[in-house]
Amino acid sequence: MIVEGDWRRDGFVVIRQALRPDTLATLRVEAERCVARHMRWHGAGRPGHEDNPADSSDVHILRNLNRPCDGHDDGVGPASIGPARGSEGFHAVMETIADPELLATLREMFCAEPLFRGTALWINPLETSEEGRWHRDSQFMGLDETAERVALEDMAASGLAGSQGCQLQIALLPNSDVELVSGSHVRWDTPDERALRYGDADSTQNLPGSTRVDLAAGDAVAFSAWGVHRGRYHRSVH
Repeated sequence: MIVEGDWRRDGFVVIRQALRPDTLATLRVEAERCVARHMRWHGAGRPGHEDNPADSSDVHILRNLNRPCDGHDDGVGPASIGPARGSEGFHAVMETIADPELLATLREMFCAEPLFRGTALWINPLETSEEGRWHRDSQFMGLDETAERVALEDMAASGLAGSQGCQLQIALLPNSDVELVSGSHVRWDTPDERALRYGDADSTQNLPGSTRVDLAAGDAVAFSAWGVHRGRYHRSVH
């Protein structure tokens, strides 16, 4: 693994060759199976699809792949779309989560032991394309603007900035879907950023000074979810 960037300064680093080729190949196969499983139970054509937009073929994220699929067919769907328990794919997911070298990299960045929270598989929607909305994950914590700003500034002053809410995204295919504002994890919004997050401005418009992260298959980006960032959700763009 080759780590590029300065976590404390920028709020993100790129980890080149985070996955071994054999692990990458296994995870790609398993990811396709998980997507197919999701589409089978929640995609277009399922009863009630038109009345329940949340269960559609247009989602862009599948969560909790660390929960194995039990294979139970009750006419509604399996308890999880994750890999089958005991399968090669399930072992690959779990071993990647607990990869010693990845954990050592995160441990060095945080100066603390990483805490695992969950997995997600980001996929291309099938029906629509959308530029992501600029945000900080802190705005989804039920805080008003003032409380969110105080929490961010207190965390920065304590030296803990970036150690809370790290997202580690590993590319199974080449992509540049993650875009972020370097250094925003240790400061409050600029006027432009505030307008996009809290104002009347279109929150999907381009933000000057942002960085789009280019990843090869097997690379990863670790970034502070408290910094200003967004994804990109296109049907055919990786």
